[in-house]
Amino acid sequence: MWDWIKAYKVPFYDTFWDIMGHKEYEFIYKKSVSEEIKSIFDKANITDKNIIEEKLKAIREEARNKASKHFGQPYFNTATIAGMYRIIIKQLASDLHVELDSFA
Repeated sequence: MWDWIKAYKVPFYDTFWDIMGHKEYEFIYKKSVSEEIKSIFDKANITDKNIIEEKLKAIREEARNKASKHFGQPYFNTATIAGMYRIIIKQLASDLHVELDSFA
């Protein structure tokens, strides 16, 4: 058990499922969430960090409100989190009139 805990430790409290969701996203789409978001803002020529943070916060909140937890789980599972990130990325690309790169 201690080996598992060491292998899956995270640097900040209550970030485990988000980190696992990021890994799941990369496994499915072959790109990281960060790469996808950076690519969208680069294509839209937006570099102002305040604008980026505001836009992402609004879209993320909307995606979290639309998602549901699976019966008996008090948290979003990794696949749900990856799906929420995909929704966020698609919405961001649409809002900024940027075409998403296709994935393999």
